[in-house]
Order: sequence, then structure tokens, then C-alpha cells
Amino acid sequence: MYTLRDVEIAYSYYAKSPFYSLFSNILLSKLRKKAIKKLDLKSNYDVLDIACGTGINFRPIEKIIGKNGDITAIDYSKDMLEKAKRLIRRNQYKNIKLIQADAAKISLPKNHFDAVISTLGFSSIPNHKAALRIAINSLKPGKKLVILDGRQFDLKPLNIFLPILRWNRSWDRGKDLIKDIKQLFPKKEIYLEHYSLGSNFILELKK
Repeated sequence: MYTLRDVEIAYSYYAKSPFYSLFSNILLSKLRKKAIKKLDLKSNYDVLDIACGTGINFRPIEKIIGKNGDITAIDYSKDMLEKAKRLIRRNQYKNIKLIQADAAKISLPKNHFDAVISTLGFSSIPNHKAALRIAINSLKPGKKLVILDGRQFDLKPLNIFLPILRWNRSWDRGKDLIKDIKQLFPKKEIYLEHYSLGSNFILELKK
């Protein structure tokens, strides 16, 4: 089990690594687009981006919600948020608020957001169950939480490569996000799609 200190070390490294940008921007670009599309965003929506990283989700979300919509973006890594700040300045976004915080402890308004998204985020939060409860509590009834994240391969022999693909300081292979979400919210509508030989998934939960 990793700690917040592990997360800080891992994502400080990722923020400075060109390979992270390559992986997040290119290899997962289609899945990010699919996840954002499932949010059913509209103009003027207030969106919460959990573990926003360098802000890769900002552009496609802002393009839909427009300048009258808002994005609240949370991340624990200062170095990741520094890159997100530069992205905001470069694109002159006026409707994005960055918060450096532990998503498992942050205080968010109840029934406030029109959509909540996390891409490769909850798997990096040590107390992910608390973070999930906070996220759902902040979501308006009838609206969606969409998660793009990783899991082990369906073909078990391939899992020997996971230590190379995913650093243990940022990803706990023993964590079963799908199972935990179903147990935490048994009465919610949950839809699930698997990709990349089962090693990635998009989960859609309607509050």
C-alpha cells in the first residue's frame, strides 16, 4: 500500500518526464475522448476534474461548456499543477480553478457539480473510497461521474509487465476500483467498458 508521500514523489517525477506526456496525450487520447463524451456535457456546466494532473482534460471540456461554464480541478501534486497553470495561462482560460489537495479530505459543496471526471486518478489516491464518497456527494442528482482508469490485464501472464507500465508508487495493483465502487454505491446505475486487453476501463455512474 502506497502513501500520499509516494504519490507526491511519483507524480513529481511524472510531471518532469516526457514519457508521461506521451502516454497521457497520445496513447490514451481516444479513451480520454470517450470518457469525456460519456459525461453528456452542455454549455454552462460546472465540472469537477479529480486528480487533474497537467490539465489534459481541460481543453476538450472547456470547448463544450464554454466560457460561462466552470472547471474545478484538484490534484495533490504541486509539480503537476504547475504545468496545469502554464496550460491555463497559455490558453487564457478564465474559468478553471486549481486546488492542491488530497481528494480524500477536501471539502466540496454538496449537489453542486453537473459532471465529475477522473482519468487515471482514483487509482493514485491512497484513500480512494473516501475520495469517491466526496465526489458523489458533490455531484448533482441525475448527473454523472465518469472514471477512466487502469486494472490488471484479463490475460494474467501479461501482468508481469505491469511494474514496467505502472509504477507502484502511483498505482496499487491490489486495488479493485470497480468492485469498491459497486459496493459503495449499490443502488446507483453503473455502466462499464473495458479496453486494452482489459487493462483499462471506463466506468460511468449516474447519481
